[in-house]
Amino acid sequence: MKDIVEQINEFRRKTTRRFRFRNLINYYFFKEKRVKKLYFNRMGVQLNLERPKSYNEKLQWLKLNYYNDLWIKCANKATVRDYLKDKGLERFACPTLGIYRKVREINFEHFQKPVVIKIANASGFNLFVSSVNSENITQIKKCLRAMQKEKYYRYYFEWVYKSYPYIIIEPYLESYGTEFDYKFHCINGEIVLLQVLNSTLDNITNATFDKEFNRLSCTYGWEDTKADISKPPFFEEMVKVVKILAKDFLEVRIDCIAHGEKFYINELTFFPGSGYDIFDPNTIDEQMGEMLQLEG
Repeated sequence: MKDIVEQINEFRRKTTRRFRFRNLINYYFFKEKRVKKLYFNRMGVQLNLERPKSYNEKLQWLKLNYYNDLWIKCANKATVRDYLKDKGLERFACPTLGIYRKVREINFEHFQKPVVIKIANASGFNLFVSSVNSENITQIKKCLRAMQKEKYYRYYFEWVYKSYPYIIIEPYLESYGTEFDYKFHCINGEIVLLQVLNSTLDNITNATFDKEFNRLSCTYGWEDTKADISKPPFFEEMVKVVKILAKDFLEVRIDCIAHGEKFYINELTFFPGSGYDIFDPNTIDEQMGEMLQLEG
């Protein structure tokens, strides 16, 4: 776990005033142009928005031409809990110590054990806090206020994050860094790809599987690990839960986190890697693109 001061400094470095102003201008005046430029810089090819074919191309199209209130609700780590409850799956929501609208509502002295503090409408706006004390509490509060003000949806034009920035405090599960995250990529309600990631914060390793947990020779987003990864004992139940959720969406990545012999729904992601993570081989990008039939 990184020192809290180091985590806060990292956040400050990537959210300068100049950075925020540039994002504001791009979002309101140059959205399509910026999406195309980011795609070319990351992928090395021109983005075809008129006739998108690959999965990543179609994710860019969805940023600019699609809108769905349910996606916004489920991309928010606080309000997705209501969706899970509506589905009768509330027991699979990540354990929480509290959900707050404002920093001033939080009594940090109550949290003596390690916690994870998350901003609900962003990706990666998390603080891993080993202990809250008089020396770091002021810095934590200041950082959280800054995180809540940040307009993350302007970074890569992911409108699903345009919602209220609730603060979520969760217990730091012992499995962080020792077990795995299971990321199910679903299209038209069906699982098409599974990534299994070691959740070590500083050195993520990845393995890719099909929906039957057969290892695939490919990479997506992260380098492949050569280590053997066994099917978890709760795999069939996890697949059942994922399919219940996935049927409501054109496409979605459903992330599960393991904790001992249990699993929880960690988040629902609608623009994996913001549509800039490279498949190797890229035929998988093309195959998933064929499956994803755009509306409108």
